[in-house]
Amino acid sequence: MFILFHAFRKKMKWKNCLRYEATILLWTYIWFYMAWCNNYSRSSILERTATQQCNFDEAQFKSFIDDYVHALNSEWTTDTVNNFAFLEYETKAFYKHTPAQYGLAEPKLWHHPKPMSINRFYSAVGVRGFMAPLFGESCINEDLQAFDYPFVYAHEYSHLLGVSSEAEANWWAFHACISSTNQAVRYSGYKGILPYIMQNAKSTLSEEEYIEWESKIRVEVIADLKSTRQHWAALRSPTLDNIQSTIYDFFLKSNNVSSGMKNYSEVVRLLISIPSVHSKHIH
Repeated sequence: MFILFHAFRKKMKWKNCLRYEATILLWTYIWFYMAWCNNYSRSSILERTATQQCNFDEAQFKSFIDDYVHALNSEWTTDTVNNFAFLEYETKAFYKHTPAQYGLAEPKLWHHPKPMSINRFYSAVGVRGFMAPLFGESCINEDLQAFDYPFVYAHEYSHLLGVSSEAEANWWAFHACISSTNQAVRYSGYKGILPYIMQNAKSTLSEEEYIEWESKIRVEVIADLKSTRQHWAALRSPTLDNIQSTIYDFFLKSNNVSSGMKNYSEVVRLLISIPSVHSKHIH
């Protein structure tokens, strides 16, 4: 609209107007790729940390999800994060003190999460946060429930520091949260990856094994999970959500993320392969 208004004021010919518009769109596209999409060409975190990806081992997987449920249950709390300045401080301190070989940019004092300009639209398509590469900002959905905020903030902040993979961003968010001194933040980390753990468990275990494993999750955690699903379902527009998911899936696949939207759930593989930020010596 601004371009059309400017063209009208300058009495530009329509061909010149279209050329002017195309030039702006082209440079915006180039800026976007220079600012962000080149990150998709980076090596994976497994390569950067010289870590061998773990092959699937049923006993190891079962042990992992059992340990996870025990930790999840123990961190459950009704408390929420009220001191967001301290949350930012802790999260930035965590990222700042990770080994250089992980390849993250250095956190800055002026990095603060921003609200979304059209928040209702993003809620309708299920977007809880995103990194805006054109201006280097992490944006957080204002409709987030309190117990989900720390995980989403840490996830989007990892993107701001150069992480492109959604699985890796989930991995970083999980470890940033569980390293917190605040139980509500730790719980947010464990709860944040629960849907991906459940998805992997359901596709790996037999029906009987899955039901038995899920029964170990305390009822309060299940209630929180249901609350989250109902909360976003009430805000969601199925049509817009499907369109956005299709576009983003295509975007990821066209930028060297072959699994597309499924990349989010691949965090489980990373958690088993690299269980801790400081779990091994990095060469």
